Amino acid sequence: MSAAQPPTERESAPTKRVPIRRRPMPCPHCDAEIERELAASAAPTCPHCERALAPVEVAGFWRQALAGLVDLAFLALTAGPIAWGLHRLVDPLPLAPGARGLDLALSLFATDFSALLLRAGPVLVLASAYFMISVAWAGRTLGQRLLSIHVIDRHGRAPSVPIVGLRTLTQLVGTLAAALGPLWVAFDSERRAVHDLVAGTYVVRST
Repeated sequence: MSAAQPPTERESAPTKRVPIRRRPMPCPHCDAEIERELAASAAPTCPHCERALAPVEVAGFWRQALAGLVDLAFLALTAGPIAWGLHRLVDPLPLAPGARGLDLALSLFATDFSALLLRAGPVLVLASAYFMISVAWAGRTLGQRLLSIHVIDRHGRAPSVPIVGLRTLTQLVGTLAAALGPLWVAFDSERRAVHDLVAGTYVVRST
């Protein structure tokens, strides 16, 4: 029997915990293909980068969509009246005086984007604060809590405040871009929106 080899620097270094989904998907650390069977292992590790893995189950599109609708309803009942009250105090000029229906929509498309952004400013600030504080404080929003899902980083832990800030900013931009950012969940194999891809986060089922 040969003598035991001393541990290499790579083996002796502490391994980071990274999530493994319950379906064949890339390793979130090295992007190598991971087989689903590893999720049943007592101490799963990536066979390529040898990092420790934390088995989780990614939240599906409809569960994330329902959570988003709950959050939108909550914001409509809270941020909506506050923004309306601020507009009443400032009394801004109407964007399209006398326009209705299709004419109103066409007028808004022709309006300067900075003017639209300024008009929507209070709602955007309140919505950003809601998502930022909720995810940084509890790892999930009200809608995600009701749908039993939460946000983790690529190491399987709650995301840090800077990561949550980056995620919230990208979420805001992606939502303003015709909601293409959040809708990317429907096309991504890991069910990640654009803001999750940018921030390195995952939305997973809560145990």
